[in-house]
Amino acid sequence: AAGAVGGPLALRTGALMPAVGLGLWKVPRETCKEAVVAAIRAGYRHLDCACDYGNEAEVGEGIAEAIRQGVRRGGGGGASAPRVACPPWPVRLTDPPPPLHRDSW
Repeated sequence: AAGAVGGPLALRTGALMPAVGLGLWKVPRETCKEAVVAAIRAGYRHLDCACDYGNEAEVGEGIAEAIRQGVRRGGGGGASAPRVACPPWPVRLTDPPPPLHRDSW
């Protein structure tokens, strides 16, 4: 239930966000893709990353690989699509945000 310890958090929009996620700070680029795939397959649905971590391409590659391996929203025991938390670094707040794309999730 929303608000339960370790359960999802209710956002202002009404969407639910998992309270526990995989932090990707300091995860080396060489192992990041595999770490993301393993985390998604294990049930993680909240991925915390930022452009300053230097591994954002590998995070995306890991999500894409999980999709190729058949991890889908609504499958596997009610799993939902991963939520990627990628806050902007304060000095970049004036940069326009990148476009968001929905894929086959």
